[in-house]
Amino acid sequence: MNRRSERIAGEMQAELGRLVSTHLRDPRLSALVTIARVHLTSDLREATAWVTVLGDAEDRKSALVALSSATGYLRREVGQALKLRHVPMLRFELDSTVEDGDRVLSALDEALHADATAEAQAEAQAEAEVN
Repeated sequence: MNRRSERIAGEMQAELGRLVSTHLRDPRLSALVTIARVHLTSDLREATAWVTVLGDAEDRKSALVALSSATGYLRREVGQALKLRHVPMLRFELDSTVEDGDRVLSALDEALHADATAEAQAEAQAEAEVN
């Protein structure tokens, strides 16, 4: 991305976050929804907004449906706020970064626990052989 598209993506992220948290009153957005990042195509015609939804799989699915149904409203508001002549088409995707991070941390915790257990068993075995 060039500097202009990065700037617009950052402004879109902030404006979408503000709109989602303060202006959308859809009951399907019962969970906490945040705009994690926005990626623009090089021609600034399409934008993908990656969202993080705090909740279960059903909350994530319903939040995506709610955001998709509010796309027209969100495009209009973003265009007016950022004073864009051509407002990019919006698409919403789930950001799995948080879930991926949790899986990595869980795997590391399991590996550390297994390592500590194996070390304790080796020490116990070595001590039993000495006695």
